[in-house]
Amino acid sequence: MKRIFVILALTIGLLAVTIPVSAGVSPGIVTVSNYQNGIEVEYDISVFNSTDETQAYLVAFKIPDNTRSKEYRKAPPEAVDWVKISNPNPIIEAGGSEAINITFKAPLTANTPNMWEFQISVIQQGQGNVQVEHLIRWLIEEPIKWNILGFYMLLGFVVALATFLILTLYKKELTTVKNRIISLVRRK
Repeated sequence: MKRIFVILALTIGLLAVTIPVSAGVSPGIVTVSNYQNGIEVEYDISVFNSTDETQAYLVAFKIPDNTRSKEYRKAPPEAVDWVKISNPNPIIEAGGSEAINITFKAPLTANTPNMWEFQISVIQQGQGNVQVEHLIRWLIEEPIKWNILGFYMLLGFVVALATFLILTLYKKELTTVKNRIISLVRRK
C-alpha cells in the first residue's frame, strides 16, 4: 500500500513539474460600455511568451461556456463573423510579447441582448496532452433598447405628466375661467 502511494505521489509531482506556464495575456477583461451596433471597436491585447524558446500560439474567438454574471448573456453564434483578429497565429520569441489587434463590429441589424459576452482564447500550440487556455472576457454593455411599445408607454407618461402639471399650475386661472363661463350661462 505504501509503495502505491509513493509511486502515485511521485507521478503527480512529476506532472506538476513538467507543465510550464508558457503564456500570459493582458488584459483579463475588456469592457465596452454604451456600445451600439454598427460601431467598430478596436483594442490591442498582449500575449506574453514566458518560456526559454520561441513559441507559436493560437488566438481565436470563443463563445463562453459561462458568463461573468447572470446579467450577461452568451454572444450569439453569428458573432464569430463580427470579430477580426489581426494575427491569429503569432510566433513569439522567448521572453517576448506581441500586441494583437482585436476589431469588433456588430451589424446594425444584429439582434443582441443589452449585456453580453464573448471571449478571446489564447493557446500555445504543440503543448502535448495538457493545454492551457488563457481567456480574455469581452463584456459588451449596450444602452437600453426601446421597442415601439416602450416608446408609446413613455410618450403616454409624458402626456399624463404634462396634463397634471398644467392643471396643477393653472388651477386658479382655470377656476376663474370656469366661474366666468358659469356666470355667463346663468345670465342668459
